[in-house]
Amino acid sequence: ETGFIHRSDAFPTPDGRPGYVPRTHQNTNTPEHEHGMRVYRWQQSAIQLGKPLDMAPQVPLLVIEPERIVYTEHWLRKDGFGPRQIWHCNPDKQGSSRTYSH
Repeated sequence: ETGFIHRSDAFPTPDGRPGYVPRTHQNTNTPEHEHGMRVYRWQQSAIQLGKPLDMAPQVPLLVIEPERIVYTEHWLRKDGFGPRQIWHCNPDKQGSSRTYSH
């Protein structure tokens, strides 16, 4: 078994409401875990904890699979884009953004 999926466990959102998101646990010593550790930026934590950088930590990973991501960057306004971008995991669904003019 390379991992298991939870679809109904709730977690608290920043505003305190229960949230649900599909996620997958990836156990160590699997191809999925090796790929995850290449993507996960573990080096900064290792430096802060005084751990070596020659080998990634062998800990299980939790991969979160959101249906959408709300991304906010106010510097996007200077290029005429809305500061709030909404990205969807479904490529057929159009993301939303507001365009501003100067």
